[in-house]
Amino acid sequence: MLADPTPDRLRRYNRWTAADLDRTRETLLSRGLLVEGRFDGTPRTRFAPGAVVPLAGAPPLEASKLASYGLVPDARGRVVPPLGVALPLRPLGEMFGEGVLGPPA
Repeated sequence: MLADPTPDRLRRYNRWTAADLDRTRETLLSRGLLVEGRFDGTPRTRFAPGAVVPLAGAPPLEASKLASYGLVPDARGRVVPPLGVALPLRPLGEMFGEGVLGPPA
């Protein structure tokens, strides 16, 4: 549910090792819960399935995450995050509880 889930952030927030992160990525990819791709404005290569939306002044974000960040298109169809950054509406711990709970065994 992170707006910009870099490897460092994922390891830090989940208290994972690099090996834990690699196993988790592979599991999510194999189950179709993560897809690989490239989009302008971000070095990320793995995303939640579905559309990826460009954000004005911020890295692109998966459409499935927009509601968690209170982001909606404006009258011209642009998604402009307040303060130029996507800020979660709830504590990250709650948001993580809805997603991956830990590295696969």
